Amino acid sequence: MKTSEFTIKSSAAAFAAWAGFVTGPNTMVSSIAGFFMKPLSESFHLNRTEVSAYTLISPLVVAVFVPIAGRAIDRFGIRRVLIPAIIVFALSQFLAAFARNRVELALAFGVLALAAAFDSSVGYVKVISLWFSRWRGLVLGLCVAMGAGAGSAAMPQVVHYLIEHYDWRTAYMGVGGIILVVGAPIVFFLLHPPSNASVERKATAEAGFTRAEAMRKPNFWFLFFAIFLASMSLIGTVAHAFPMLTERGFPAQTATTALSCVFLGMIFGQLSSGALVDRVDNSRAAMPYFAAAVVGLVIEHTATQTPLLIAGALLAGLGQGGEIALAAYLTGRYFGLRHFASVYSMFFAASNLGIGVGIMAMGICHDLAGDYQPMRWVFGVTMTLSFVLIGLLGPYRFTKHGVPMQAAQPELATA
Repeated sequence: MKTSEFTIKSSAAAFAAWAGFVTGPNTMVSSIAGFFMKPLSESFHLNRTEVSAYTLISPLVVAVFVPIAGRAIDRFGIRRVLIPAIIVFALSQFLAAFARNRVELALAFGVLALAAAFDSSVGYVKVISLWFSRWRGLVLGLCVAMGAGAGSAAMPQVVHYLIEHYDWRTAYMGVGGIILVVGAPIVFFLLHPPSNASVERKATAEAGFTRAEAMRKPNFWFLFFAIFLASMSLIGTVAHAFPMLTERGFPAQTATTALSCVFLGMIFGQLSSGALVDRVDNSRAAMPYFAAAVVGLVIEHTATQTPLLIAGALLAGLGQGGEIALAAYLTGRYFGLRHFASVYSMFFAASNLGIGVGIMAMGICHDLAGDYQPMRWVFGVTMTLSFVLIGLLGPYRFTKHGVPMQAAQPELATA
């Protein structure tokens, strides 16, 4: 008789993962970066390319160090890596708030980025993947949607208010305070991985490719570049969305609302994609989300009317939410759970590399062309390529329970 995956311990771990997403880098860095561009430009006398370069520090440092973090999580345990990282991540926000010159700002962003690499979604999705098999997609979708998605929808409003009524330094202190008060205590008390006491759980934890083995599979690179291109296109746009939209003539409040709609779309994308992959045992279930991202992205770069802009923002968010939630799920289905953090960290690195390239490309385009218009064609093409790569992934290699598909065939045949 099968027992329910939803126990007190598994639910507590999922709740802690939710708190980690709410106060993690996706919410506290990526979703609010655009609001700091103008204030930082004015305070430190930076042009748009230069402030983009400072913003670029975070995704590039994360891309370099998150594979190390993933291996550390697999080797030393999730809690030993995540808890110190959360505290340093919070304190780094205060360092940014007190920066007085360009060097101090760069150092603060460097510390922030290093902490973000270890306080990334890698540890949280591994906890969920170990606790849940049958309902893994749904729980991942819920935690990411109500965590990173809801947090990313709310934080632009919070940061915009703090900057408008106080200043950008107060906004950074507010972000750091939320991480310390909300994220750190919940993760400390509730985030615990399962034991491998049962035979089934032990078999699940011991099945899977090493990082080196995974990197020799074509599917690894299809997924790697699909995530890289999607993150470059979507988050590169979101990071510059506020200045891009206001320069196109939209009021500041409309631009802020559009950003919030992106993240509301993310919530629905994360929830629906997680539920869908639990029912449709095929990676092509991800394709509608990437198609929505293509359409939404083009609209965001071209819309001049508010209703169309909002529709495009929701579609782009739908695609972005599907990408974030599905990346972790696809990692387990194609490469297993034994070295999950090490393998998934590479896809997280791909995402951050894409973010860095996208942010920098938008900044350079603005300084050279005087606006962001050329990027509509560039990102339209790159997002379409991402859609094609998802279509090339093919059948899964592991079951939902983490067992290789070939080993599961006899069991399935007699079921």
